[in-house]
Amino acid sequence: MCWFATASGKRGRSRKFSDAAIQFCLTLKNLFGLALRQTTGLAESVLHLCGLAWPVPDFSTLCRRQLDLNVQVPYHRRSLVETKMNCIKRLGERLMSRTFERIRPVNPS
Repeated sequence: MCWFATASGKRGRSRKFSDAAIQFCLTLKNLFGLALRQTTGLAESVLHLCGLAWPVPDFSTLCRRQLDLNVQVPYHRRSLVETKMNCIKRLGERLMSRTFERIRPVNPS
């Protein structure tokens, strides 16, 4: 992933961060329901944990560039782990409401 933008060859000031960097920050924003200032802090923390000393786009850059990009989160806000834990919890409630003598064993064949 290229974090810094390449030169566009157009007149004026070139962009500092690539679309992938903005997409990364805005994906974090959408996944966790954060404000833009909170998103920059989270992105800094994630990059620091990865051992990368890359600068993070400030909130005003994210605000301007989010109008141009269409951020698509590849999955729902609830993670798969949370969904599975909810299913296990419900399964446990159903099993605990019965007595063990009434539960039939499952035949492996």
